[in-house]
Amino acid sequence: MAVKIDLQQVKAERTGGKTKSSKTEKSALDFLNQDIQLFGMQLSDKKKEAFYSELSLMFSAGIDLRSALNIYAAELPKKKDRELFEGIRNEVENGLLLSEALSGTKRFTAYEFYSVKIGEETGNLSIVLQQLANFYDQRLKQRKQIIGALSYPILVLCTSVAAVVFMLRVVVPMFQDVFKRFGSDLPTITQMVIDISDFVGANSGYGLAFLVIAGALLWIFRKEPKVRDVRSRIALAMPITGDIVRYAVLARFSTAMFMLISSKHPLVGAVALVREMIGFYPIEKSLEKIEKELIEGKTLSSTMAEYSIYPGKMISMIKMAEEVNKLDVIFEKLNEQYTAEVSHRSSLLSSVLEPVLIIFIGILVAIVLISMYLPLFELGTTIG
Repeated sequence: MAVKIDLQQVKAERTGGKTKSSKTEKSALDFLNQDIQLFGMQLSDKKKEAFYSELSLMFSAGIDLRSALNIYAAELPKKKDRELFEGIRNEVENGLLLSEALSGTKRFTAYEFYSVKIGEETGNLSIVLQQLANFYDQRLKQRKQIIGALSYPILVLCTSVAAVVFMLRVVVPMFQDVFKRFGSDLPTITQMVIDISDFVGANSGYGLAFLVIAGALLWIFRKEPKVRDVRSRIALAMPITGDIVRYAVLARFSTAMFMLISSKHPLVGAVALVREMIGFYPIEKSLEKIEKELIEGKTLSSTMAEYSIYPGKMISMIKMAEEVNKLDVIFEKLNEQYTAEVSHRSSLLSSVLEPVLIIFIGILVAIVLISMYLPLFELGTTIG
């Protein structure tokens, strides 16, 4: 099945079959081009995980779809969320399938739409919902691992930088006034710290303004392809954390591919849907070209080998899986491997980075203090 056919089907189903209307086609294309974002039209990963998990649980307990949606919507504390899922329930009561009701809200991705639709067509909706819950649960865990690994070091770094800036702006000028009364040359290290203090004092306002403006511009243009590309390259190039980001994205990619292929979804269509929800620019860009090359008859492993984001080991395993027609099994194993790697490296980051930062900042503070007291020691020695 070609990717174009899949996309046309999504447009037709989201507009009730009225594919001739340019306005509705534009709406459908906007839906397909959406990324999963922390803010915006899309629901958060946490809300999606809770929805799919609870719905799957109620299905397993023998509760029908309408009652399950009614129970879930009634328990939601926020009015907007309650109205959203009550609307989905109403659509189901009016005869729509759950997949159609979800896609009509424009709050769910094409990936979720097709996954739920496959579950409805095969009679495995409960299993598909649990797979989606596991998918978003894994994303949440990976995000928490990365945030947990970085939060304390970042806090230590920010606090330490603030302390050093305070010393350069307040403490050093106080000593500088004292040094002026000596009338003699200062030690090289002392003069160097004083020069840095003068530079920080003269340019701190400009530096702060630059950071604010740069942050605002990055936020405004955060969805632009060039900005996303640069951000992704920087994230991958960072020492230690770059590998964590890479493995987390590869784990997400492997999970999505496993879910779709195990549901007997055509490979080209699976790649198209994963591209819509992966949320990481290098993967999205590569999958866009991989789709076209798959249509031309190339294998998945050969097309993936053209992009450095995919490790050689991953490509070799996929190549072997293609030969024995076990792609779903390999992607499941890859997901387990990369998830374990993210967990390991996150814990390693916490245990290694924290003491290194503390030692580094301690050295900076020591240099400032020694440079300030060194002239006083020399003066005391001269007087003695």
